[in-house]
Amino acid sequence: HGTNVKLDWGHPSFLCIDVVACVPSKELFIQMGADGRPQLVRKTSPPLAILPDVMNTMSHYVDDYVKNIAFVGLDKFVDTSYIDQHSMFPERLLRATCRWFSSGLFHYTEFPRDHKQFWQLQMLQKAIEIHILTVVMERSLFLTPKSLNAAQKVLGQEFHRRSAPRFAQRQIKLVVFDALRSRLISLLKDWEIINNHAVNREDDWAAELCVLLILILVADKVAGSALYFCEARIKHHGYHAKSERAELGQFVEVSDKYSFGYLRESFHSRYGTRRGGKESFNPIRDGMDSWRGAKEPDSKTKRLVEDLIHIKNEFDDEINPLAISEPHPNEKREEDTYASPYMNAGRLASVLLRDLS
Repeated sequence: HGTNVKLDWGHPSFLCIDVVACVPSKELFIQMGADGRPQLVRKTSPPLAILPDVMNTMSHYVDDYVKNIAFVGLDKFVDTSYIDQHSMFPERLLRATCRWFSSGLFHYTEFPRDHKQFWQLQMLQKAIEIHILTVVMERSLFLTPKSLNAAQKVLGQEFHRRSAPRFAQRQIKLVVFDALRSRLISLLKDWEIINNHAVNREDDWAAELCVLLILILVADKVAGSALYFCEARIKHHGYHAKSERAELGQFVEVSDKYSFGYLRESFHSRYGTRRGGKESFNPIRDGMDSWRGAKEPDSKTKRLVEDLIHIKNEFDDEINPLAISEPHPNEKREEDTYASPYMNAGRLASVLLRDLS
């Protein structure tokens, strides 16, 4: 018989799934140690799985679930999106971009589907959903206390109070990954389309910058997750440290060059942000004077500019460090993992804001 359980990944809106009992096993979990750092531990996982018939409907459920968070649960998502951060910088950037999106939702349904502002908000919605899905991918999906009690009764066994059904989690994350991938492909196609059209700088800048910032924050999260994966293979599965860290460095280097580099340079090209004078449109550097006599931006864009300028000033030490060095993960020892630049959730975002300063 199936049992309905709720899974907690940090957001108040839990994932709800129907599961059945399966073969028990011990699994690796990430949990916070006494020093505040994540640690991998091996413990018994509740043997629960999702039946194929339920899996066939999971993609629709995940689509509705993540869309609901983007529209009505976004503030709570931002609150829980960076739980182990060393700096508020990435969370503040995410909050500023999500605020711009939420402010535009009041008029979202009023625009016809071929209207530019509808298309811009739809692009940003995809980017936000990608960020939400990325966070789900990086988290353990713990049974809520009530669901854990129900599972223990069905299985006739007690488990740790913070237990994740690892087999069911893998099944869910497969669906989440497919949802993330399809949105990312669609968004990159949209980005290519807008780059092939003339830009109205005063009207297009805010939406395109918000999309770019969120995609960059996603790229930094992916690099951090890749670092955990690399170190887990070395520590718990006997992989060769030097070669594993070299592969990690190569993966991040390629990702930075062909995703971050492409998006960053296309944005600079459209808005002339590497230049000065009338050829440049850069409100983060020039403030409201960027509109140069054109109609003033709406209130949500004014708030975005104010937020980003304030963030730039507040986190200047992170955006413009005295010494900027490139990471060399293949040279790092295991004990240096948490000092890796890839643990910096604002690594690439700081590069972009440095460009715009």
